[in-house]
Amino acid sequence: MQWLDVVPAVPVIGCRFTPDFEAAFDYLRRIAPLLNEDAKTGKTAAIAQPSPGVLNIEWTDGFECRLTPTEIILLFQYRVAPKREVAKLPMAECGKLESYSTLLHSMISRYNRIAKAVLSGHRLLHRVGVVANAWMAVESLPPGVKEYFEHQGALWRRSAVRVQSSIVIPLHQDERSIERCNYMLFYDADIEPKGEINLQLDWQYLFNEPNKVDSNQLANQIDPLVKKALAWFERFGAGEYRDETAGS
Repeated sequence: MQWLDVVPAVPVIGCRFTPDFEAAFDYLRRIAPLLNEDAKTGKTAAIAQPSPGVLNIEWTDGFECRLTPTEIILLFQYRVAPKREVAKLPMAECGKLESYSTLLHSMISRYNRIAKAVLSGHRLLHRVGVVANAWMAVESLPPGVKEYFEHQGALWRRSAVRVQSSIVIPLHQDERSIERCNYMLFYDADIEPKGEINLQLDWQYLFNEPNKVDSNQLANQIDPLVKKALAWFERFGAGEYRDETAGS
């Protein structure tokens, strides 16, 4: 991974299953030992249950997990904390920026730990998603991102000054699955006069027939699919998304 490692970018990994309400109402008990282990290493967590069967967990190191009867979603957000100095007003300070690859590697490990903690028996897996959420300066976009951004105003032969777009394009389909990617682009020259865009690439792998997995088999599923997602992100950044072999 090259271009995502040189811009501020964070990952998301999510899986969608056939609903299991019995497991969902037992999530807190099942994941408690994992949270105790994390607390011993300084990674304490805040827990919220916004509705029955839904559990949200926020760790102090920036990772966040959402557990529902149908989904396990893990994301990362940089924490902003006030920096205080004597005789000066407090200033917001963000933690150390990590590369996308580094965050994703840590996320895969944590996702597998969470899945082993909360999944019981076999579950029917419908979808796996991998997201890259990146922020970039307009004047230094990777070739593929630059072409995609400029295409937003191409119909009018003008440069767009505000963009809020989302488009889902299939990449590959066979008897077993469908691969596709949702491209979301946000830009507003009035709000970001220095020219920053937010690009979200949401790569999705959908099983035509739900795949029966346990927690160990899920880990074996996620690793190769993450690699496929990264390969597509790299191709998109290089501008190879119109290649005739893109769906192969």
